[in-house]
This record gives sequence, structure tokens and C-alpha cells, in this order.
Amino acid sequence: HNVPGYHHIKLSCKTDDAEFSSIPSLKKFTEHMKNKSIKRTKTQSFSKFELFPNTTKCTPALLTPRGALQQIKLGQFLKKRYQEKWKLLPPENLYNKIDVITTTKTRTYQSAIAFMYGFIPELDPSKLSISLATDNRMCTKKTKFPCSCPTLTQYPDVTSYSFHQKAPEFVGKKDLHAARTDIAD
Repeated sequence: HNVPGYHHIKLSCKTDDAEFSSIPSLKKFTEHMKNKSIKRTKTQSFSKFELFPNTTKCTPALLTPRGALQQIKLGQFLKKRYQEKWKLLPPENLYNKIDVITTTKTRTYQSAIAFMYGFIPELDPSKLSISLATDNRMCTKKTKFPCSCPTLTQYPDVTSYSFHQKAPEFVGKKDLHAARTDIAD
């Protein structure tokens, strides 16, 4: 994405870089997913995507290791709520009860995998039911409810520059350094 006035910060997207290898949950996730990557076949859906951020240069629109960590923590938080507190998803046969929806963007797929790892710590991505969304509303052929939102259809890509122009109240006011380092621990 090219946003006028935005200067891309040089980041690494490798989860095993020194900055991230000291974070236990991210290290465990990376090791777990490296093991699962070996067992993937080219015929599996989304097999062309890495399971986790693993590129030396982090270009715009890629998931960063911090982004993966945030998704892991969100998955852990919601697991506590849905499974432990509210008992809405019994742990038995979880793979049969959850449909994962992603787009054709690597960052969306990796975000979903990191989130599900937080939700199911011994995650086997090959057992997930993963559907491809047809648009940014995450609609799929499996969606059993009307998938339309008149307000959202005004924004063809909610992550695009045009969205930021049309809805500046949603653009964060934090400075860039704070935004990079502001993660829950």
C-alpha cells in the first residue's frame, strides 16, 4: 500500500530475530509452525503461504512478528472466554466446530494461523477448515447469513488509503514509534 506522506520503517519479518526470539510465546509458536511447515504438501490449500512471518525484509502489507504475537495473545484471551469462562466451545473436536476465513493476502492467512495457535495451542493447521473470503467482509460460500453491509460497501478496501481519506476518525493518532512498540504483554 502506498500512502502519501508515509515513510516505511525498515523492519525484519523474521520471528527468530534477536528482538523476538526472547519472547517465549512467539518462540514456541515459531518452533511449532516450523515443524508443521515440514509436513505440509503442495496440494493443501494455502500451501504457498508461510505459516508465520519469516522474511528478512518486512515490506508493507506483510504481517510482522509483533502482529503475529498480538494474534496469539488474542487467541489465548478468547480461548479463556469462550472455552473456560463461558463453556461455549468444549475442547473436544474443536477442528470440526471452527471455520477459519481468510483472504488471498499472506498477512490475513498468517494472522488466522497465529490466532488459532493461541486458541488451540497444539494447532495442526492441516486440520483446520479454511475458506477463502470473496471480499473484505469475509464472505464465503459457507456463510449462512446475508453477507451485506451497506455502510461497509462504501469502502472497497477497508485497509486502503481511500478508507483513511474517507474516514479519518478511524486513523490512529499515536506516533509511529509508540505504535510499533505498543503491544500487550
